[in-house]
Amino acid sequence: MRMAKFMLPLLMTVMLSGCAALESSKLAYDAEEQRVQALFNQPYIDPLTTFLRTHEQDETRRADRERVAAEREQRCLAVAQRFAERDVTEQVLARYRAGYQYSCPRQVEAFAVRVARKSAVVTEPLPEPIQPVANPAWDTTANECYLLAGIHNHADAIRACEPPARAGNRRAQSALATSLAALQQYGDARHWWLRAAQQQDRDAQIRLAELALEGVAGVRDPALAWAWYEYAGARDRAAVLAGELSLSQRRSARKQVHQQLDLAP
Repeated sequence: MRMAKFMLPLLMTVMLSGCAALESSKLAYDAEEQRVQALFNQPYIDPLTTFLRTHEQDETRRADRERVAAEREQRCLAVAQRFAERDVTEQVLARYRAGYQYSCPRQVEAFAVRVARKSAVVTEPLPEPIQPVANPAWDTTANECYLLAGIHNHADAIRACEPPARAGNRRAQSALATSLAALQQYGDARHWWLRAAQQQDRDAQIRLAELALEGVAGVRDPALAWAWYEYAGARDRAAVLAGELSLSQRRSARKQVHQQLDLAP
């Protein structure tokens, strides 16, 4: 009886302490949840990045980091979609960098590559003239393909480009891929750009690099993008990516490109 008399107050104290600890833990969780919701409720991206960097080593905040990182990715993608509709110029790139380099460097980098590619086109030679072919009907279809793709009538261009593309016309293959990509059929577009790239179509090789860099036809792969840029001779764009890649990554990506082109590694 005497033991029970002493144990009862001790048990009550332990129970009260446990309840207090649980209540304190719940209050702390609620406070952290409010902070995360406050980040989501404000319209800017940089506070999300600051949160991620501040708690980068805090394993107790891993779940919060994953939620905030996902939210930041969605906002960066929305920004990228807006800039995709703007002029591809150095001035627009400067504004993009000023506003979003801190939080969306990957998207800014992809736009910078587009600017570099457009600038390079000015100094590149004009496309080779259409060569006469033995089949006039095939020649007419190929010219119709180039015309429709050039005026962005992509649905009709696909119809016109497919026969000469299947017959091996690399310009038709590249034009077909461009129209397919414009209609967001990226898997088919990649197939035809690869067919053209196998015939040493430099523009197709650069487009394959862009697909790998932006990840629109699969997983984003900067190493593969670097290898395609290098193979296409776009050394300025390859140099932008090379600094972040290890030697083994570059070797593996170069081997992958050679395999896709059926070349000896």
